Amino acid sequence: MQDKDAPGSICTLADEALYEVLRDTPLPGVALVGMLTTENLGIERLVRNVVASPRISWLLLCGTDSRG
Repeated sequence: MQDKDAPGSICTLADEALYEVLRDTPLPGVALVGMLTTENLGIERLVRNVVASPRISWLLLCGTDSRG
């Protein structure tokens, strides 16, 4: 469970294994953990979710990117 009021977010790009580890790990300062499921829609949804939360002030991109 992440802290909804925290200032951070993490995107594991297309790395499902990393996402599985991080989503169930308590991460202080992190409100959102997610991954991109598609290249185009994934970026759009990522930006929409981060911008929709006024508390989010940083985004960490990590993991393996999709081939495309």
